Amino acid sequence: MKKIFAQSDTLISISRNHKEENISQYIRKESVGGALDFKKSLEKDEHAFFLYGSFAYNKKDFSIFLWGKKVKNLGLASSKEAVKLWQEIYNHQLTAPEEKALVRGFETKSDN
Repeated sequence: MKKIFAQSDTLISISRNHKEENISQYIRKESVGGALDFKKSLEKDEHAFFLYGSFAYNKKDFSIFLWGKKVKNLGLASSKEAVKLWQEIYNHQLTAPEEKALVRGFETKSDN
């Protein structure tokens, strides 16, 4: 019986890891020029700042905020993982304000 539970736990773990890998692959694919490229989608907006809750963001930081919010909705496990993935995708170390925007986006309750 213990062997069956151990095998079941292993299969669940493998399934969870596979799901996270697929999410990560999708995020990587769609972050530059795709569905998760919020910088591109905000380019034509004439507003200089965006107010969300009690925070105002410039376009760059708001695009990062939206990215953080979306990757959480897709199932990314933690804001730390999101920060690491964003930096890998864009080959850029986030500044303190950028990281705050990403984490706030990640921690924001979904409204969709």
